[in-house]
Amino acid sequence: MINLLEDYFELQEKLNLEKYRISQIKSWAFKKKITDINLMTDIPKSLRQELRIDFHVLSLDSFVEGEDSTKFVFKTKDGHFIESVLIKEKDHYTLCISTQVGCAVGCKFCVSTIGGLLRNLSFSEIVDQYFYISILRSIFIRNIVFMGMGEPLANFENLKKASFIFLKEFELSKRHITISTSGYANYIKKLKEDSFLNKLNLAISLNASDDETRKALMPNVIGSLKELFEILKTYPLEPRRRITIEYVLIKDINSSLKDAKNLVNLLKNLKHKIKVNLIPYNESPILQFKRPSESQIYRFQQELLKNDISCTIRWSKGLELAAACGHLSRIRTFDMINIQ
Repeated sequence: MINLLEDYFELQEKLNLEKYRISQIKSWAFKKKITDINLMTDIPKSLRQELRIDFHVLSLDSFVEGEDSTKFVFKTKDGHFIESVLIKEKDHYTLCISTQVGCAVGCKFCVSTIGGLLRNLSFSEIVDQYFYISILRSIFIRNIVFMGMGEPLANFENLKKASFIFLKEFELSKRHITISTSGYANYIKKLKEDSFLNKLNLAISLNASDDETRKALMPNVIGSLKELFEILKTYPLEPRRRITIEYVLIKDINSSLKDAKNLVNLLKNLKHKIKVNLIPYNESPILQFKRPSESQIYRFQQELLKNDISCTIRWSKGLELAAACGHLSRIRTFDMINIQ
């Protein structure tokens, strides 16, 4: 039995077919989204009967649907759960993808870190989240954001292989793929030096304007803010591209006017290279943090705007599904609530 995704890079060798036959199979699967080999009409019937190909490495455990988002729970072959979120935008769909089973970053405000990190996802498990959902919903998903469970850059090689497949086989634009990272200085340096991955969009989860607060919120992130921003000064950007600074606003932790002024000072020398996404904290019944008031949120934004720093507020979708930023978990939501 050959698995199309697991054996992607050795498919011709494994199937021992001519290159054009491999191209035909890939075209049916990735472009036409046909995964029943009996429907691949330009493959000879005798060959169709001979070939035994799997098209998925994950199984769908469950999904829950809301007005603008759908959360999917997948089960891996070794029995772990991962979550992905399909987000409906005005004129397209975005998929938030996980890269690890759990997460080792340890962010105190994020459900994904509960239980720690079990393992990296394979490149095929990363790709299959997109593959499965696009087929299941018969839709074209335009945007991919590596913003689900896990630290994408800690799974560097599988992230790179998966991104290659998204660009080559699904023909997505590099402008529509975003890597969201917690901002380990050594990871950002490695990304900066990779001429393939550094062409994708970069978002850095900052969440504090000083090292002390950042360490309290994100205890396992390595490297100081100074180290991180020294690397960003020379980070390569194509014309009209900017690095996104993600900042989760948490009541009484990092959302004061003083915090905003400190953030301005931190970003002022890079304002031409960055834009800021303020993310009002998405509260969870199993964590103690709270969202600031709307007046605090808008006051924080205005402080950045008046200092010529591009800044938007990202009101997360999927709150009612426990599918918003910081809500995804390797433990299914209803199980997690029951074990607290």
